Amino acid sequence: MCEHIDKKLTFRASQLEDGDIICFQKPLKDGTVKNRYQDVPSLLEYVHNRQVVRFRSLEKPKEDEFSLELSKLNNYDDVVERVAGHLKLDDPSKIRLTSHNCYSQQPKPQPIKYRGVEHLSDMLAHYNQTSDILYYEVLDIPLPELQGLKTLKVAFHHATKDEESLFGLKQVTPYLLNYY
Repeated sequence: MCEHIDKKLTFRASQLEDGDIICFQKPLKDGTVKNRYQDVPSLLEYVHNRQVVRFRSLEKPKEDEFSLELSKLNNYDDVVERVAGHLKLDDPSKIRLTSHNCYSQQPKPQPIKYRGVEHLSDMLAHYNQTSDILYYEVLDIPLPELQGLKTLKVAFHHATKDEESLFGLKQVTPYLLNYY
């Protein structure tokens, strides 16, 4: 709770008591505020929601690579933009994030879908526990484009063991493709 105090009122009239914290905001001469938080309530909201997140490469899931201070209210785009900035990448959409499994201490099997969660706090949640670890990977194509691709499972029927190896086909034979 953060309320503006009228400087003309007494402590009693302002309902100030022992233990209350009073914050002062000092404007610059031209009337603008120097910090990125325009007022005390927005600063306190940031402090309340800040979260240091440890990022690990999906290729090295046991090693912390870097940490970023983010807000639990950041959305997916905000998080990947900050990660891309740290990695000096031009296109944040080529970053894919994966949540941490608190029980196995490994990445979850499925990555986070592009804009599939609303806030950073949702990315860090695992059942009733909260983690401070996210895994990242840099993709060759943007994540929305990758997610738009269809997965095709191909099954070879009536093929010998030698012919099942895609690179070891001895003859070209037409096959029936099953779509799953």
